[in-house]
This record gives sequence, structure tokens and C-alpha cells, in this order.
Amino acid sequence: MIQPSQPYISQTESYEEGVEAIRGVSEANWVYYMNHSLIWPFHLGEYINKDSGNLTKKGNEVWGEYVVNWFTGK
Repeated sequence: MIQPSQPYISQTESYEEGVEAIRGVSEANWVYYMNHSLIWPFHLGEYINKDSGNLTKKGNEVWGEYVVNWFTGK
């Protein structure tokens, strides 16, 4: 199983481009793909720390909930 990275803000690449690259690799190799990219809102201000690029507490909660739901089907 593979998944895209956490959301990030970049001047050179969009998050969506990175997500599509990973999706293509997973499909080409018949690997499960956990696509959490659709849960993130367009404006990531409250989910990503602008200085460090790390997820905030709220961002970690959203990502964690998605992963738990993906594995448990809830």
C-alpha cells in the first residue's frame, strides 16, 4: 500500500501533481493506493504550519481519522 505525502505548499510543484504521480505508480504496479488527498480543503492554512510545513494538530486529526476509517471501513 502506498499513499501520497501529507499536503504541502510548494513554489515549484502542486500537491495535486505529486498525488497523481504516486497514483500512477500504484496503478502500474497493482499496489493498493490510499488516496487521502481528497479530504484536504483547498485552503490549507489551519491544517499546515506555514513556517515548518508540518501538519497542525487539526491536520493530524483529519489525516488520522481518514487512515483509521480506511483500515476499519467505518
